Amino acid sequence: MIIVLVLTGALSLVVLYGIRLLSTARRLVGFAVIAVAGAGIVLVWDPDLSTRLANLVGVGRGTDLLVYLLFILTAMLVLRSEEHTSELQSHLNLVCRLLL
Repeated sequence: MIIVLVLTGALSLVVLYGIRLLSTARRLVGFAVIAVAGAGIVLVWDPDLSTRLANLVGVGRGTDLLVYLLFILTAMLVLRSEEHTSELQSHLNLVCRLLL
């Protein structure tokens, strides 16, 4: 039971961070953070829910479903980070050309 309270507390802090992001230009990220952390809190309190959801979509275990979803989210994050880095590099090149 202690781990449930610790995880709930940690995920609640993540929700607060997401709420803070809502007031910035990163509103979409804030919504995503709140949604993922909220889902995490629900799954901490009802771990069998992930297995039931996994069975609905044809995956054997809830843990496997979560790993698949985390893989997809991580791949999306890596691709978005690469895109953002490329944009920053282009802007930096432009600034350097203007200064020289």
